Amino acid sequence: MASDSTSLLTTEEASGLIGLVFGPDEPEAIAWSEMDEQGQLRCLIRATADFNRIVWKGRDVATTQRHRWPRKAIQHPHAIVTDRAGEDTSSDFTPNMPIAIRRALVAQAATHAAREAGFDDNERIHKSAALGVTSQGAGGMNESIDLSVARSAWSHLCLRAQQYAEPFRAYSAEGV
Repeated sequence: MASDSTSLLTTEEASGLIGLVFGPDEPEAIAWSEMDEQGQLRCLIRATADFNRIVWKGRDVATTQRHRWPRKAIQHPHAIVTDRAGEDTSSDFTPNMPIAIRRALVAQAATHAAREAGFDDNERIHKSAALGVTSQGAGGMNESIDLSVARSAWSHLCLRAQQYAEPFRAYSAEGV
């Protein structure tokens, strides 16, 4: 079980959740399962860094905490810390973190694993957006990206992570 203070989950916890987030034949699940533990930890650290850039509802549990999670004062039905009735499945490593956030983090880490394995065909679009390109066209394809959205921290989360984490997102002054 690899863990690091720069990651919100251990590799063991993430591997235990991967089947709840992705089907076994999805590229993210395949890439995650084929990656060694150090690679998985590297992807978890990247996913944690992605989550730390986002403004979340609630407040830090402690003023000295290193990460944006766990949070307190979140009133939302999805703020449960378990996915099994009557059983607290929160982590000893990161207690009181909602299951939806843990699943979102796993989705983001597995997406990083898929990108490393060469499964992600949208990487080209994201790299171009980071360079300031707002539209591309080739071979009957046209891909446009609103540059302000492409630069927001939220846009760096994969779609599945966004779906799980949306109830906990606080909207910044820019509205993105």
